[in-house]
Amino acid sequence: MSTGFPLLDQYTEGLQPGLILVGGQSNSGKTAFLSQIAWQMATHPKNNAYVLFFSLDDMAFDVLPRIVACDQQIPINAVKIPKKYKDDPEITRKREMGIKRLIDHVKHFKIYDQVNGQSDIKFIEETIKRHLVELEAAGDNRRMAVFIDNFYDIDAIDVPETRTSNNAKYEYIAEELDRIAQVYQIPVVCSAEFRKLNGNKRPTLDDIRETVKVVYKSKLILLVYNEVGLKGENASVYFTTEDTVNKQPVLEVHFAKNKFTSFKQRLFYHFYPAYSYLEEVTAGNLRRYQALMG
Repeated sequence: MSTGFPLLDQYTEGLQPGLILVGGQSNSGKTAFLSQIAWQMATHPKNNAYVLFFSLDDMAFDVLPRIVACDQQIPINAVKIPKKYKDDPEITRKREMGIKRLIDHVKHFKIYDQVNGQSDIKFIEETIKRHLVELEAAGDNRRMAVFIDNFYDIDAIDVPETRTSNNAKYEYIAEELDRIAQVYQIPVVCSAEFRKLNGNKRPTLDDIRETVKVVYKSKLILLVYNEVGLKGENASVYFTTEDTVNKQPVLEVHFAKNKFTSFKQRLFYHFYPAYSYLEEVTAGNLRRYQALMG
């Protein structure tokens, strides 16, 4: 299935069944990246997709305005607090259009948040199974993709007693997610946080918490890095716009593990945090950002 990002599609051949991790530091942009892919997959006409989004970090009340803002490229606060923008007819129009698109795609995109035990791995699997049965009964050949934000918020109420330490628990959850992806032949995409990094260095696979089994079970691991978010005006990798003199963040997406294709380099995305929106840098500009990394 297409992610809606041409280069990401090219270097993964579209998201395929398996466990996929998007790793990054807090406030790096990984959740914006994850949610934009989920929404673009749900709304891409060629996918005919059904996306389940388990938001275990944030309530749906906080996620939906980001989806609308991303879709229409308007400020998140314009969606959450429309009275502040009532004198701007263009933003008001786009807000209404974004909400309409959300309603129009209700058969393709569904959010579960962390209430009522919905973070348990068994609940996640049971929900996937139930929706797959309903999709098959509907007979419209929709394909499912599952997104979870984030991996370390998944619970395992019935985890075996021999695996109750944090490390063993997350190994068990990784095994279960990999099994779910393979049994139901769906991509399962999770955000994942890093252990505390030393300094502002670019992350590696070793920075993922409880690394060994989680990394082993993943088919694709994307490590995101946002130098402007860490270094501000001292960042070397950034972009500028006509509307601001400040350095704007570029999200680096490193293919740290890729069992779908042989690509193991980086893609770059212009990141607009106020809109929760990312714009993929074209192939012709990749070398420029690679050179800025030094």
